[in-house]
Amino acid sequence: MNKVEPIRKAEKVKAMYEYLAGKDRTLRDATLFLFGVSSAYRISDLLNLKYENVFNTDYRFHEYVRTKESKTRKYKQFKCPENLRKKLKEYAIKNKIREGDYLFPTKKNKQLKLDRINVWRRLKKAATTVGIKNFGTHSMRKTFGYHYYTRYPNRIGELMKVFNHSSIAYTLMYIGIEQEGLDKVYAELEEIWEI
Repeated sequence: MNKVEPIRKAEKVKAMYEYLAGKDRTLRDATLFLFGVSSAYRISDLLNLKYENVFNTDYRFHEYVRTKESKTRKYKQFKCPENLRKKLKEYAIKNKIREGDYLFPTKKNKQLKLDRINVWRRLKKAATTVGIKNFGTHSMRKTFGYHYYTRYPNRIGELMKVFNHSSIAYTLMYIGIEQEGLDKVYAELEEIWEI
């Protein structure tokens, strides 16, 4: 069994979003993917989101998306960045998502949430198509962490809070930074021997 990894290249994140957007006129999977890499939500928490978690009436955003994490039972609040707000609103209006509806429902019934296995299959197929290896639904969460850390390495404490992790070491391992460091050590050692 392969360990899932973050998507390390920003152009691959964009390629996957564009592939998903071009594959489905509802934009559901593309919007779910964008929300996942922008928020660090677990897939189960993404699929549990309802209209009222994100919007007030008439598609006006709450200041924060507030949820209770299904795994930790801790409350989480997330302030949507502007680019995600724009895509979410476009998606919700286009698909007539209303109060009481799941944000990412099945195509036949907005009162039913997507099944995580089917989401994994569709996202995995998209990842494979655009050349992303070791992808799983958890890769979205890891992608958020990886790109945040590579941009702001001195703010690891904030990232730990986002993930609800208890140690820096675990967070670094989780987002794939620890393995990158080990790979670099071995590559540098190879240069020493030059045999």
